[in-house]
Amino acid sequence: MKNIIFVLLFFTSNTILAQNQFETTILNAETKEPLYGVTLGIQELNIGTTTNEEGKAILRNIPDGKHQIIIRYIGFESLSLNRTFPLSEEENDQEILLHPSEEQMETVFIESTRSSRTFQDIPTRVEFIAGEELAEKGNMKPGEHSYATE
Repeated sequence: MKNIIFVLLFFTSNTILAQNQFETTILNAETKEPLYGVTLGIQELNIGTTTNEEGKAILRNIPDGKHQIIIRYIGFESLSLNRTFPLSEEENDQEILLHPSEEQMETVFIESTRSSRTFQDIPTRVEFIAGEELAEKGNMKPGEHSYATE
């Protein structure tokens, strides 16, 4: 029984030790300011993370071996890094500079109307109210009805 527990502990400790992490800080290449919300991921492992307000990110639970880390941020060029885990100290916790993308998005204009006709083209009903009737309707209160009595 003790041997089985020892073997289980040995294999669990090896799998725990085999999990690596990738730490980095992502900066704008032009201004050297940290970029918030940059996504980092390893697609084949289905793991990812985003940078915090200081531009720092940590990818955890990476098994040993060679993996491709994809870094993306809107308005900046995507970056692909190939790393073999476990990493050396020089490869981990490096600053990565992202360059703004030269590709510009097109301007989008949004216009809307309720119908295909313009306001000026819509027929409008016009009534003529005599002065006497207008004075009578102006003195009415909500809920009152004017009934003609003859």
